[in-house]
Amino acid sequence: MSQLISREFVQRLAPKGVSFGQLPILLCLWKVDSITQKVLSEGVLIEGPDVLWILNRMECDGPVSRSRSTTDRHQVGVRLTEKGRGLRGALVGLSNDVYRAALDGLGRAGQHVLDCLLVRLIRNLERDTALIE
Repeated sequence: MSQLISREFVQRLAPKGVSFGQLPILLCLWKVDSITQKVLSEGVLIEGPDVLWILNRMECDGPVSRSRSTTDRHQVGVRLTEKGRGLRGALVGLSNDVYRAALDGLGRAGQHVLDCLLVRLIRNLERDTALIE
């Protein structure tokens, strides 16, 4: 299921010049326009080195800019550029299209059951992760 949804996103994002890995970063930055790289990594649940690689690419392509803090050289701020802000409408619509396609034919009751089951699975996995740590 995850691979099918990922593939659908990859195919739809490619013409927009955005990779699937960039989407959670953009979603986060659309909520909070300026954030440190570390907080961003924690917020999108992607390891620091992977976020760094994705941000390097995004900075080259133009949707984000980064700047080192003037008070703490270890902190790097990440913010959207005009290009990054401009992607919001198209990519939110694209995301909604993917989810509508995935949920097609379920009806409201089926979607509610699926939502409840997914919430339960997430809580189970979060609890299991907490026990391991």
